[in-house]
Amino acid sequence: MDDQSYLVHTEMSIGENIRIKRERKGLTQKALAEAIGSGENTVAGWEKDKNAPPGDKVVRMAILFKCTTDEILLEGSERDVAEDMKALFRRFSDLPDSVKPMARNIVSGVLSSLELEDYFTDRGKQR
Repeated sequence: MDDQSYLVHTEMSIGENIRIKRERKGLTQKALAEAIGSGENTVAGWEKDKNAPPGDKVVRMAILFKCTTDEILLEGSERDVAEDMKALFRRFSDLPDSVKPMARNIVSGVLSSLELEDYFTDRGKQR
């Protein structure tokens, strides 16, 4: 099995995320459907990844499951924040509100500069 097929088999879909959260909450598909104003067959279709739930239903499920919409829509790896970044976010949160906009602009400027540098470096390699 190559690396890509391994990732495909280990990633959880929106449907799987919904099913797991529904089962942890102890709900049937019918009960979930009634709680969010949808049909049982619709919920079954979401869980089988036949189609994705609309935004308003995702929000209702997140409220019901007491989770974020990201926990329904995204892979765990897509939601994870590296520990070093969590530390930076905590430091940012501790800043006085009066300097947060300036800190945000500085970080944004540095990131934009690095992205541009990467862009031009990659373009030079392609030539």
